[in-house]
Amino acid sequence: DGQAVRFQVHKAAMTVKAKMETSQPVPPKLLWKGAVAKVEELAVDALTAYVPLEGQKSYAEVPFGGARDPSETRPRPWNCQQDVFIPGTRIRVQGVIDRLDFSGDGRVARVIDYKTGKESNHGLIDGGQEIQRPLYAVAVKALTEGVEQVSSSLHYVATGGIHENEEIDRAVSLVSEAALNAVAGLENGKAIPGPADLATREFIFAMPANYLQYLERKAVALEEARGPTADVWGVE
Repeated sequence: DGQAVRFQVHKAAMTVKAKMETSQPVPPKLLWKGAVAKVEELAVDALTAYVPLEGQKSYAEVPFGGARDPSETRPRPWNCQQDVFIPGTRIRVQGVIDRLDFSGDGRVARVIDYKTGKESNHGLIDGGQEIQRPLYAVAVKALTEGVEQVSSSLHYVATGGIHENEEIDRAVSLVSEAALNAVAGLENGKAIPGPADLATREFIFAMPANYLQYLERKAVALEEARGPTADVWGVE
């Protein structure tokens, strides 16, 4: 019910507003009022953007893999301390899912990750940069019984853009493949850098001054050492 959501959002906003006003400086009254109103609208839009699942039950800030303090008492859909592994590997993963919806019969799950940054188009795994949605789907399947269908989306709050990974099972397989290849490389003594532009990384200081020419010179050797992992990175 949209009106019920709006009422609850306004109630929560007023609680947070009052707390902030008594604990820290806030903008001038007119600007502050407008900012709070804007946040309320964004929250309502984000919470009502989806057609409810039949008999839907929703959870917020859902940890998995031991990502949060076990003493938390909020209702959870699973044991938050249970280990979650990338399928086919010994690699444990953990995280916190912004929103998780289940249908009443537990057969359908919907993962939603809210984003406040700039909207961008994401492919299947975006060259290895977009593995959040697949890993969230892994957690849902590993920690719940009876789930037959999982959707996993990025929701950009400012624009309302929703990017669902429509091939989530294939994305999970690619992530597992990449992880297995990376582990095999490490076990063989090869810690191979990825394809990211090192100029944007904090460890750029460790590279030679002419690092672009250095990477170009090493490109063939690096590609050979990466082996099958390079094929996965190439999947957009």
